[in-house]
Amino acid sequence: DEGAPEELDEEGEALRLELEARLREYARVKALGGWLAEREAEQALRWARPGGELPAAEEIPLEDLSVDLLARALARLVAEQRRRAPRAVEPEPPSVLERMAEIVSLLRSTWSLLFSTVVGPERERAELVVTFLALLELVRLGRARAQQTELFGDIVIERGREEVLTDAGTD
Repeated sequence: DEGAPEELDEEGEALRLELEARLREYARVKALGGWLAEREAEQALRWARPGGELPAAEEIPLEDLSVDLLARALARLVAEQRRRAPRAVEPEPPSVLERMAEIVSLLRSTWSLLFSTVVGPERERAELVVTFLALLELVRLGRARAQQTELFGDIVIERGREEVLTDAGTD
């Protein structure tokens, strides 16, 4: 029967390992619970925009509603949806790096250009934002300069000091 205590030791070891794993998992869940409690306390200090006031259910006159009125309201909503043109969604806007390269290449052939020319007539929001971020990055790197002569006017993009020096060195 000397083999029996060994089996118990193996079973005891397996139970010990399982208990350790459960205790580690409990400690992890407890730590996450503490983190969530902290986040809840932080969020409770912020003010959210109050929701709109909905009329009480007693104030809505249901006796005036009929199947005919509901059908007409539904038809009006469907007709309104049909009138709206579907939005075109661009699958993947160009990257900031691609747009930066495009602006630099345009500036190599001319001294200055307008932001509206770079964006083009199709002013998709994502493309506009990417182009603007590319311009800001080029200005930060000194590869372009940007100025605006009037409030809400078009942005004039010019070669930056580094681009002028680079072009002078290649001549």
